[in-house]
Amino acid sequence: MRGCRSPGPRLGRSPAAAKAALIFPAGKDQTIELLKQLAEASRKEAGNLRFDVLQQEGRANHLPLVEAWRDAQAQSAHAMAGHTRAFRAKLVPLQGALYDERLYIKLQ
Repeated sequence: MRGCRSPGPRLGRSPAAAKAALIFPAGKDQTIELLKQLAEASRKEAGNLRFDVLQQEGRANHLPLVEAWRDAQAQSAHAMAGHTRAFRAKLVPLQGALYDERLYIKLQ
């Protein structure tokens, strides 16, 4: 899956957060269901602090994800989890734009 990550450092003890923007011209309803399943499974993962699926007002096919993880290791484990990888495999045929993933760290 295509994506971009910010090159900035991630500190081991700081919460790691990711925001991804998904845009789907077709298959929106199917994508929303996949995202609900991803969110439910992700919230059960060790180190997950938050996993929200949003829908942009006025643009129902724009679906930002907001994730917060205890640390970079928890976020990396999520990225490699079976349910995350299965989601990405199902997502590829539905994509209308590039999957844009950006990682952030909390300023102390």
